[in-house]
Amino acid sequence: MAKPYEIKASIQIEATPAKVHEVLIDLGRLDDWSPFVSMDKTVVSTVSTPSVGEGAVYEWAGKRIGKGKMEIMLVSPDCIKSQMTFLNGKNTDLAYS
Repeated sequence: MAKPYEIKASIQIEATPAKVHEVLIDLGRLDDWSPFVSMDKTVVSTVSTPSVGEGAVYEWAGKRIGKGKMEIMLVSPDCIKSQMTFLNGKNTDLAYS
């Protein structure tokens, strides 16, 4: 069984927490800020309708970053939980707070 791991990163964003939250729950805006999309110019993505909030789905395919999908599972004022499924079938639960 794989060992648990944690990845941390930080960045200074010149916006209110409410504005950042608004952008993060709108998967239709993901291509605008995702570092993974910018590293793979072959990425083709699709976004569900609606693209905002719980149940929104973002799917991608690219030569470098592979294929997968992300679904927003829970949105609250201080947390966003998403589930990512990669081509190999493994799921990764993510939470942003």
